[in-house]
Amino acid sequence: MYRIPNTNINFFIEKFNEIIEPLKSSFEVIILGDFNINLFNDDINKNLFEICLQSNYLIPTILGATRIATKTLNNGQIVSSKTLIDNAIIKFNMKHSSGLIDSFISDHFPIYISLPEIIINKMNTEKVIQYRQVTDITKGNFQLAIKRTQFNLSQNEAADRVFSGFHNTFNELYSTHFPIKEKTLNHKDEIKPWIDDTLKNRMKIRDNLYKLAFKKKISHKIFKDFKNLLTDQTRKAKAKYFENEFNKNSHNIKKTWSIINDVIRPKKSKQDISLLDDNGSDVQDSKVSVQFVDYFTSIADNLTAQLPNSPIHASDYLRNRNPNTFVFLQANSKDVETVINDLKDNGIGINKISNSVLKYTCNEISPLIAQLINVCIQQGYFPNELKTGCITPIYKNGNKNTVSNYRPVCSLSPFSKIIEKVVYNKMTNFIDKYKILSKEQFGFRKIWEQTLPSPTTLILYYLA
Repeated sequence: MYRIPNTNINFFIEKFNEIIEPLKSSFEVIILGDFNINLFNDDINKNLFEICLQSNYLIPTILGATRIATKTLNNGQIVSSKTLIDNAIIKFNMKHSSGLIDSFISDHFPIYISLPEIIINKMNTEKVIQYRQVTDITKGNFQLAIKRTQFNLSQNEAADRVFSGFHNTFNELYSTHFPIKEKTLNHKDEIKPWIDDTLKNRMKIRDNLYKLAFKKKISHKIFKDFKNLLTDQTRKAKAKYFENEFNKNSHNIKKTWSIINDVIRPKKSKQDISLLDDNGSDVQDSKVSVQFVDYFTSIADNLTAQLPNSPIHASDYLRNRNPNTFVFLQANSKDVETVINDLKDNGIGINKISNSVLKYTCNEISPLIAQLINVCIQQGYFPNELKTGCITPIYKNGNKNTVSNYRPVCSLSPFSKIIEKVVYNKMTNFIDKYKILSKEQFGFRKIWEQTLPSPTTLILYYLA
């Protein structure tokens, strides 16, 4: 509970009684707060507050000063004032032990209360995360390892063997230079990730200096100067952290807004969702993935079954066929570099190759991937290793317990995206060169210089 300083005491007492009255007869009452009523003073605020507590069978358990303020006078003398404004208030007959913690967390001393008769289930706020340490140093070491490694990319070998050899060697090097590590996080690490071990150690020094200054073993100015310096360093660390986050995700507008929302909006607690089957029964956790797979893999067959039969063959729609033949010219390193540099940031998850690593080693891997593409195209082969992806169900709308209200999003290997995009670019260049697609076709195409046609133009075109 918090009372704003210098507000109307009678209004506070009235609201306090409104809250406590329905609770005191049926529940144990424990109130922790900064009441901004100094119990060391003999004034009307203290008297009214004590009468209020007594009438509700409540007592304060903290009896020492909870805030000590210091100031320097014009003559250089340092004076301090002690107030008792924070407290833990309980019913008068509850067994307890309470006190103050001598620590400089804020200008108020932390207070504690132990109630042996009250049992609270302890919640484990710590969680263990796995991560890969992707930094400029580790990326540089990986780049050097790629340069030193001999890859067998002979066009005389079977394409599946050539790609598997490259893929396995690349993954081994990746795992060696970006190994999976574990870290235990608590809620403080998640809330303030810019607080590193160096700042934590300096905070301990600050707390020790405060104790020494409080006991007058050192000058108060020494503590104050160090505290101000640490505050400035913490603010700079916070600013640097967000600057790095924004720079790292400068090409990912979704992630950028996620960072902004984490700062300006409170985090919502995640709710557990129980999936229901067709009969309305709960699906066991071990079978949730099966439920989603069964639904997602049946969508295409269900939609196909609903299509009406048509007497018109698909070839009947192909008019004015182009006489030119598309020939896949061999890919070169420049083709691959262009695609790699256009890859969006995909994070640094433990089960995927980071696009930032591919961009960092672009000069080294582009010739290798170009040779792989040429071997695969020449032999009409697409690697089996790239046909597997991680599918994530994304909620659309409606009941969250129903699988049909989710859509699948598949995360593919960046190598799959690179091969696909190189082939796509060569095909679209051919299509655009010979104007195979209508100029009124805008979907899934690059933005053209001409302006969008008006609805009337489109109608007349399709009626012609």
